[in-house]
Formats: sequence, C-alpha cells, structure tokens
Amino acid sequence: MIKQFLKKNWKSLAIWSGVGGLAVGGAVYAYKKGYVGNPNPAEPLPDDADELTLETHPFEIQVGEVLTPARCVYHLQRTRFRIWSVLEEPSTGHPVFFVTPTQYVTDPAGVERTSKMDSFYAAVGIPRYLKRRDLLDHLRQDSQMVFYLCLVGGGNHAVPTGDKVLSRGRLKAWAAVAAVPATVPGSD
Repeated sequence: MIKQFLKKNWKSLAIWSGVGGLAVGGAVYAYKKGYVGNPNPAEPLPDDADELTLETHPFEIQVGEVLTPARCVYHLQRTRFRIWSVLEEPSTGHPVFFVTPTQYVTDPAGVERTSKMDSFYAAVGIPRYLKRRDLLDHLRQDSQMVFYLCLVGGGNHAVPTGDKVLSRGRLKAWAAVAAVPATVPGSD
C-alpha cells in the first residue's frame, strides 16, 4: 500500500520536501542573524565613548570549601590603538581598550570584599560559539564577554597575542561615558 502511494506520488513528495526544507532553513538563518525573535541582539560599542563600565550578573566562585557569590566590573578606557588587517584601511579596525577588572566577592557574613585584578590591553567582543570567529566591537546583554589580549607600542596599531580572556559572568549592564569635546580658550 505504501509502495503504491510512493510510486504514484513521488514527484509531489519530492517537491514538497524541498519546499519544506527551504522554509525551515530560512527560518533558522533568520533567527541566527537576529532578524526574528532574538530578544537580545548584539549592539555595537558606542563610537563616542571614551570609557565603558561593564558589570556582570552574579556568579559563584569557590573560596576555601564554600561557594560564594561574586560579580565582576570591567572598567574600559579607550586608547589610540587599533587592530586592523593588512587588507583594511588604517582608519578602520577594532579599537583597543585598557581594561581594569575588579571582582566583588560576598562572604558568608554578607560583607562584599573588593579585589583588583591585573589590567590589560584588549579588544572587546562577544563569543559566537557555533561560528568560526567571535564578534568584536559588540556587546549583548546576558552574554559572556571575550577580551582579545593585545600588545601595544609606539605606533597606533596593536598586535593581538592570540590569547583570549572570557568573562566569568554574563553581562548584566553597561554604561558609557562620552568624550568631552575639546575647547580652545578664547574661542567663544
């Protein structure tokens, strides 16, 4: 019975199977690109921000034998350095920030203790786990952040070391401080 049905209707089954596959593939592509139903699209870093403050959601770390809540705050200061490919114009590229991480650990008594971690130069972005490369110069709420460590020197370009630092917590909020326009005395 099934054999006769398939023998008679094989052309229409093949066509509808192909149409259905295209529809499902298109829907998956649109979702991954952020066109449909993505509640937290990636947002580009503000161009005019000299400083950024990134705060993570609380996460747990082990202190001794006890798990305690902690959170991190990353203070980013824009530098003149940029990472760019040989194929790009020097005015484009990814900005490099001076990153100062601070970790806040809450002990069992409820007192929050602060510990500064080592500062570093890095380009900032978000990880894209199923894709080949991370998305630099973008942030997404409730996503981890990735910092590409860089070496800086006398020129205006930075050299990526190839090392990445992944934030321990997911991004909760960020604030940007815009650059103050320079004024020349007597130019009122």
